[in-house]
Amino acid sequence: MRFFKIIATLIGIISFGVISYFSGLVFIVEKSSNPPVIALLYLIAIFVFSALNLIYHFKSYHFYKKTAYKTIHRKFSKLLMGSAIVFNCLLIFLFGLAAYDYILYFQYRSVFDTKDIFIIMTVFVFSVVGFLEMMLLTKRIKTVRQEVETQEEIENIGS
Repeated sequence: MRFFKIIATLIGIISFGVISYFSGLVFIVEKSSNPPVIALLYLIAIFVFSALNLIYHFKSYHFYKKTAYKTIHRKFSKLLMGSAIVFNCLLIFLFGLAAYDYILYFQYRSVFDTKDIFIIMTVFVFSVVGFLEMMLLTKRIKTVRQEVETQEEIENIGS
């Protein structure tokens, strides 16, 4: 499970860097031609949720420690969990847009580019890994909380 957490954190860092780079390009290059407002709002939203996704991964790492019993009583922010869900949904939306555009491009040009397919599939894999890591984390929190409650009940019976 730690493996997924490390991979998800690295994916978050990579996607934050890529999103920051492309956001900068859009704001610098398209400054004179006034890009559509919806494109700017989408870039701002994905930038904000990417940053919150990184915070989610850093804050939730302590749940993967071997001595999670000491830290399991902490409450995890619903805002961070929700922002990670929204970020992964935005990645799936981006995957859908890119796949649709590529299908239209392929239909008219009939040129198969493996680099584009690789990039599109990478976005999809990033979102799937993000969702998988979130599911594993919530499952781990529930399991550890049940174990802690059982252990506390056993200790209370002995007292």
